Amino acid sequence: MNYYSHNIGDYAQATMHLSLVEDAIYSRLLRRYYAEEQPIKDDMQQVCRWVGARTEEERAAVPMILQEFFELVDGAWRNKRADSEIAAYQQKAKTNRDNGKAGGRPKKKPNETQSVSGGFPEGTQTESTGNPVGGQQEPSRNPNQEPITKRYSVPNGTGGTPPEPPSAVDQIFALGLPLLIAAGQPEKQARSMLGMFRKSHQDEDIVRAIQQCVDDQAIEPVGYLQRVLRSGAARPPRQPSAAQRRASWNEEMGASLAQGAPRTEIDMGIIDVTTH
Repeated sequence: MNYYSHNIGDYAQATMHLSLVEDAIYSRLLRRYYAEEQPIKDDMQQVCRWVGARTEEERAAVPMILQEFFELVDGAWRNKRADSEIAAYQQKAKTNRDNGKAGGRPKKKPNETQSVSGGFPEGTQTESTGNPVGGQQEPSRNPNQEPITKRYSVPNGTGGTPPEPPSAVDQIFALGLPLLIAAGQPEKQARSMLGMFRKSHQDEDIVRAIQQCVDDQAIEPVGYLQRVLRSGAARPPRQPSAAQRRASWNEEMGASLAQGAPRTEIDMGIIDVTTH
């Protein structure tokens, strides 16, 4: 856990009788407990080192704090409140990881009076290939490392107009939210972090950094994004391959023929037909 809920009132009432040294020891023990997400091992020498107890007074206060606020169970000092907070955090992190692997939160079905947008509405999340904290890396869903593209079109012959492609801002949240949530970040904190990135970086740079993070299967997306954006090392978007250009041309050709429009010329690159 990188953070935990600290109830100032409860803590003050429970520790008002402690000396400055005792309060510091208790606070450091709690931070260690939450950071490791496990009880304190019953090794007094090691515990004293963890909390920085050096003098006789400080070392004498360590077992007193352990006995007052912790319970020795199977060779480890446990704190009921901390155990409860950690269990809730782990359950929420698991739910976020499961949602991230499944493509984000379940989509709401639009009713008859709602219009369906072709962009990325808030709350709709795409599938993330980021890795949960502490988890193993999954095989890339894009093994050829070709750029992930999506075309926006309407059924042939309908005469409709394809919706506008999503803006850079939409892509930031549509791609970034499931990536950070899958890594264990609560949604609210993930949104705040993406908003913070937007205050100091161009939206297009953030989109490229997120896509690069997904392609590289970064284990720690937050640190990865911060490092890439700070150094300006986000790679430019890759150009579509010949196969993708052909597929795009075929799609546009089919739509043009269905609507009686003249054919359009699309650069397919150089096709080598020589024999060796």
